[in-house]
Amino acid sequence: MAHAETTLKEPATAADQQLVNEIQRQLGACFTTVGVQDTFPVIAQFPADKELAIITLMPQTGPRISDSYHYTLAIDKARKQLYIKQIGGIGGLQKVFGPIKVGTTCQPKS
Repeated sequence: MAHAETTLKEPATAADQQLVNEIQRQLGACFTTVGVQDTFPVIAQFPADKELAIITLMPQTGPRISDSYHYTLAIDKARKQLYIKQIGGIGGLQKVFGPIKVGTTCQPKS
């Protein structure tokens, strides 16, 4: 489900889809339905829409709960950076993580 304040820009090419898949594989374990499992920088909001080549929803990982978190992935291909918006939890918390260097692999907390 898309969130009203975010306009999605799905991957336009096979290479873009491959990039999204790789990022989701590298970071998916840290962005779960119960919260973020690693430390990432936080900013106020996504960068300007014109800077983002891809904006897509991330698949959910973790247990299914009523107040779970959902994530939107945004990629600035020119700067090789990504941003992840977290929405959900009690009271509809919204937080944006980034910039995160493309190629970063998460290290889930134990």
